[in-house]
Amino acid sequence: MKHILTVKNLGVTLGEKKILSHVNLILKSGEIQALMGPNGSGKSTLSLALAGHPSYTINNKSSAMLDRKDLLPLKPEERARLGLFVGFQQPVAIPGVRVLNFLRLARNNINKGNNKKNIESILEFKNQLTREAQRLALEPEFLKRSLNDGFSG
Repeated sequence: MKHILTVKNLGVTLGEKKILSHVNLILKSGEIQALMGPNGSGKSTLSLALAGHPSYTINNKSSAMLDRKDLLPLKPEERARLGLFVGFQQPVAIPGVRVLNFLRLARNNINKGNNKKNIESILEFKNQLTREAQRLALEPEFLKRSLNDGFSG
């Protein structure tokens, strides 16, 4: 099975405070993972550090690879183009911005950053996204909702 994300010996500090040390993690293609733990155990720190949040410092003995690309020297926007970003647990709803349109814009931005062509039409993207939503057993109404409407956790 292909490894998508591999983290080895991750250590993270926030200012002078050590938050994480010796974290190892492997996420594989096709698997569904859940990161669970009590408040303050480092779940958000892990996510934010891997996404490149500037407040966190990753120690120089750490490594983090996403699809065989070294994440650590990349800027946050470069990591996001590779598909690594943080979603908030209770984001503010944005009325008038449909999930479908937002995802198309995000996909085209990722394609632009990777020197790939944009999806030509909204219909082509809608059909592709509808197939993926069905595969994931998402209700079709989800794609018609405003961004973050009814979204939590």
